[in-house]
Amino acid sequence: MKKLTHYTLMIFLALLPGIQRAQTFNFQINQSSNCFSFSNQTVSAVVTNTVPGATSYVFTVAVSPVSSCAAPTISNTTSNGSSCLITFACCGTYTIICSAFNGTTLVGLPVLHTTTLACSLPGALSFTNSAQNTTLCAGSSATISVSGSQSYTWSNGSNSHSIVVSPGTSTCYSLTAFSQVSCREDTLTQCVQVRSCTDFAAHAREKFSAAVYPNPAKNDVTLSSLEPNSIKYTVIDITGSEIMKGYFTESKTVDVSTLPAGIYFFKFGNGKAEIYRKLIIE
Repeated sequence: MKKLTHYTLMIFLALLPGIQRAQTFNFQINQSSNCFSFSNQTVSAVVTNTVPGATSYVFTVAVSPVSSCAAPTISNTTSNGSSCLITFACCGTYTIICSAFNGTTLVGLPVLHTTTLACSLPGALSFTNSAQNTTLCAGSSATISVSGSQSYTWSNGSNSHSIVVSPGTSTCYSLTAFSQVSCREDTLTQCVQVRSCTDFAAHAREKFSAAVYPNPAKNDVTLSSLEPNSIKYTVIDITGSEIMKGYFTESKTVDVSTLPAGIYFFKFGNGKAEIYRKLIIE
């Protein structure tokens, strides 16, 4: 297709004789996105109301004469030319012209519309990932939530900005996000490690005794043991993270009011053996 500039179009209209005066027709441009995000992008142009006396329509695209980009191509034109597909090789702003003809005679004046295919802005998308539990006991769940984009596609098929996962084995979840603001596509990967947590049960073969109560608890718990020597305790959450630790002999009160509701484990050790106690915080 020959490149047609605005200047050429003005000369063409000024010198063209015998233009038939008729009512104005119109056309619309349909495009799935304002972003030029791929190697080429196609829009459709469709005449929305015809003009009496016109037997055919011709679409052209005005481009810069100094542009190094390949000229847009027009395809899938209907028999009378009233609709077509226009494929662009580069981002930018284009003027699409539609002319109505009766045979070789121009009917009325051409109609011009502009369309913009925005270029991608430099720099990567900025994601906020709210995933807290990246290590889970089997059967537990975690929420992975991101922000900073307008559309999301997760590897598990979800299109939400937030997903709840409960993998049976360690799994990585990938996200493809697209921003209509910056016209950028970017990816994010979040891996969740799964532990069997059988190590807690393995330590049930106790070498000494220790207890934590009340259970469930809200504010304070009491640690007790008949062990005459100092006992070290460690509070572990369900992800395996150590929350607090300390020592006691025979009995001690521990403030747990700042801990979020959930399941925790108290690990007790006397220097020779370790035992675990499960605690529920309400």
